[in-house]
Amino acid sequence: MPSIPRDYLEKVAHQKRLTSFQKEAFVERLANIDLSDLVIAKILNISRDRYSSRMTQVYKKFNVPSGNIPGKSKLLFFEVLDMYRKENPDAENASPQIIKTIDEFVHDAQNKTQNLIKGRCGKMQILDMNEPIEVKEIFTEVKITDQIASKRRIELKELVAKYEHREQTSKSKFTISRLFDGDKISGVQLIEKYPKLMLLGRPGAGKTTFLKYVATLTNRSEVVPDHLPVFIALKDFQEKDAHIDLRTHIENELSLFEVNKELFNKLLKESRVLFLFDGLDEVRKKHFSRVVRQIRELSQLFSNNRFIITCRLAASEYKFEDFLEVEVCEFTKSQISLFAKNWFAAKGSTLKTEKFLTCLDNDPEISELATNPLLLTLLCLVFEESGEFPHNQVELYQEGLDIFLRKWDVTREIERPETYRKLSKNKKEDLLSKIAYATFEKDKGLFKKATIEAEIREYTENLLRSIRAPEEVDPDCSSILKSMVAQHGLIVEVAKGIYSFSHRTFHEYFVALKIVKTLDPQEQIKILKSLTTHINDYRWQEVFILVSCMLPNADFLIRLIKREIDKIVEENQRIGTFIHWLTAKSASIKNPQNLSNFHSICQVFYFNLVINQKITKRQKLSKDFVIDSELIHTLNYSVVVQNKIAQAASLSAQDKIDDAEKTLQQEYERLLRYLKENRDIISEPDILAKFDTLATLLPTTIHIPDPWWPNHGDQWIQSLRDLIIRHRNIGHDWGFTSTELNALKEYYTVNKLLSRCLQGDCYVSREVREEINVSTLLPIEKSA
Repeated sequence: MPSIPRDYLEKVAHQKRLTSFQKEAFVERLANIDLSDLVIAKILNISRDRYSSRMTQVYKKFNVPSGNIPGKSKLLFFEVLDMYRKENPDAENASPQIIKTIDEFVHDAQNKTQNLIKGRCGKMQILDMNEPIEVKEIFTEVKITDQIASKRRIELKELVAKYEHREQTSKSKFTISRLFDGDKISGVQLIEKYPKLMLLGRPGAGKTTFLKYVATLTNRSEVVPDHLPVFIALKDFQEKDAHIDLRTHIENELSLFEVNKELFNKLLKESRVLFLFDGLDEVRKKHFSRVVRQIRELSQLFSNNRFIITCRLAASEYKFEDFLEVEVCEFTKSQISLFAKNWFAAKGSTLKTEKFLTCLDNDPEISELATNPLLLTLLCLVFEESGEFPHNQVELYQEGLDIFLRKWDVTREIERPETYRKLSKNKKEDLLSKIAYATFEKDKGLFKKATIEAEIREYTENLLRSIRAPEEVDPDCSSILKSMVAQHGLIVEVAKGIYSFSHRTFHEYFVALKIVKTLDPQEQIKILKSLTTHINDYRWQEVFILVSCMLPNADFLIRLIKREIDKIVEENQRIGTFIHWLTAKSASIKNPQNLSNFHSICQVFYFNLVINQKITKRQKLSKDFVIDSELIHTLNYSVVVQNKIAQAASLSAQDKIDDAEKTLQQEYERLLRYLKENRDIISEPDILAKFDTLATLLPTTIHIPDPWWPNHGDQWIQSLRDLIIRHRNIGHDWGFTSTELNALKEYYTVNKLLSRCLQGDCYVSREVREEINVSTLLPIEKSA
């Protein structure tokens, strides 16, 4: 059955007053639209030239452009098809023939615009790239959610509780957005499912890259098949003549690639266009209403086409009807891994991929930044050049912040007229530091809108322009906050009216910056002393390290930290005795490899062995380490076995006694094996003879009830302990209370913090460094 009935074609020919010859050519042409002009001429039994002459007159009657324009017959076909559909709304108008013809139109337009899409969307060059890179080579599938964070209604207390729970169960740092890891969908799957999308995201989240990727795939009909992609950077369009509307602008642009206005409008009417409008937030205020109005008109007039608009979160409160608002999610670990593999493969440096990912895994601060695609790109650029991350991570943070606060908009020639933009980069950093310091300790770094606006108000009141016009201060607070969220994304709205820094790493950095930039010497001393009150709080650990690296001279801070450490020893005599033992034991160990920091290694090793009951990776550095760790392990295990024997003896049911005896026999055999292994590593004759004597005293098997362990177990364990103490000076029963153990673990943690500060890129005088190095884990005055 033909798409347009012949009787209707004859009717239209009569209405258009075609001659009999024109009518004959017109009807035959549209009734057999899949055939070529040459075949139609043969059907009519006329020459090709005569056929063309008749059709030229037909095209004029229907206002189809004259000249050598490909596809004129199909343009005419759709013109008449529209007439037929209007008069026959219930008629079948989606026949295979029509669909095939429309598909041919789309593919023809795709082929013609291939160079346009390739030139505009095929490559990207950002940050300090010395050459562009193919989008398809590094693109990593984005994940999208319809759970817009800033619209989430939740109380601050509930959010803090949720944070604390996640904090306890997470082994590494996590960004606040991961509190709400809900359902996520592939970006490509989403655009195929929903025809109208408002794609929101933070700066550097990958919105533009995703849109460019979609454009290239659609142009090849790999996603949203049989659609013509139209990619428009709205910041470029806004500068065009105000008298040229968006539709005309697109028509003019496509005409340069031989996609004429008529063809484009046919595709619009057939709902075969995918509009990709990038960067609504990049449109200046004076052009915003015009651009929004024209997008709205297009989406309403041709509502069955597809539309995707990208915009930064909080940049625009305008809502487009029938558009689903979704948010680009941060990268997951698997996405980071895939991006890195794609990046280094595209750069011809595949061998660096594994090392890059290993370095990320070993550095929670840097790996947290990698969840943002823009910052991940920066990390890849840095690593590509040096094969490692900077030793001084402050430099990396500063470069990342410089991108968000200054470079990102400048490199893309985006002008943002809001009040916040008028602040210099230094002023923005000062304001962010003030907010960071005021909000870091309380509520896990989460803060309400009123809190942050109060900090903004206090800061802006001291700026010259606010002194001249103090009445402007209050209105500016809301504007500045909105600009901070929209422009650089360092502060984000995690729920309605509740904010936080986007990355905890940046929050820590700005707290440190506030401390370091305190210029008044007395005030800085005061603030550094205040900092040391948080020395046992793990949340402040990175702040200490950052401050030590950022201070011109960290002597005062290092001594403050050491003083706080020493207080733990001074306040408990038993801990002090343990530290004295640790000094003597560490000094007695030979340094087989002449390591400069061997004394510190010994102290750390024996502290972990005794207090944390674990063996560090340094065990193989010394034979003494091996002997002592094996002996302590055997001693502790014998206590465990004794306790289990006592528990089994208290059982009353025979079946339970039998099961316990079977399990105990296996563990007891393990104890005997440990004793044998201990004997093999002991070289001193004195201790070896006594060790053999003790080993022979043990029974070879276990029976419940067992008379030997209740009668002789305590004495045997004490004899083993005495032997180890006498010959190895290890195995003391310190009898620490739980409070003392916690104090010792805090002591170790803070010493570890001090060590990290000294190992970082901080400036400390030789005198102080040597003073600290010889007293790692020890009070300075006690180690002299």
